[in-house]
Amino acid sequence: MKMMLAKIKKANKVLSDFSIKHHTQVSNYMYHNRSKIILAQGCLLLAIGLVNIAQADAGLGGAGGSAGFDDKYIKDAICKVMDVIEGAFGALLMTVAGLGAIVSAAIGAYKSAMNCMIVALGSWVIRSFVTLYFGKEVFGDSCKSGRSVKTPNI
Repeated sequence: MKMMLAKIKKANKVLSDFSIKHHTQVSNYMYHNRSKIILAQGCLLLAIGLVNIAQADAGLGGAGGSAGFDDKYIKDAICKVMDVIEGAFGALLMTVAGLGAIVSAAIGAYKSAMNCMIVALGSWVIRSFVTLYFGKEVFGDSCKSGRSVKTPNI
C-alpha cells in the first residue's frame, strides 16, 4: 500500500511539473505573440459574422435577394430636419455663426472665423447641397412643408 501511495505521489508530482512547465511555455508564447493572436481572433470573428450577413443577403427569392426596402421613414426624417434647418432655427444658426465669425476675426482667431463662416454658409445652402449630391429623389413628394419655391408657369 505504501508503495502504491509513493507511486501515486510520484505520478502526481510529474504531472504537476509537466503542467507547470507547459503552462509557462504557453504563457510565454501568448505574451510574445499577443498581437498575432488578437489578429487571428479578429479575423475569426469577422469571418463568422460575415457568414451570417451573406446568408441574410440571399433573401427569400434566392441569390441576389428579393426583399424590398421602404425608405419612407428616412425621407420623412430628412424632410423634418430640412424643415427645421431651413426655418427659424437655420436663420438663427446662420446669424449666430456669422456674428461669431465677425467677432472671431476681430479677436484674431482666423481659424475659428473660417469655421463659423462654413457653418453659416452651410446652413444657408444645405438643401442645394443635398439635392446636388443625392439627387431630387431624396425629397420626392414626401416633403409637404410648403417652403419649397415654386417656379411660375410662363
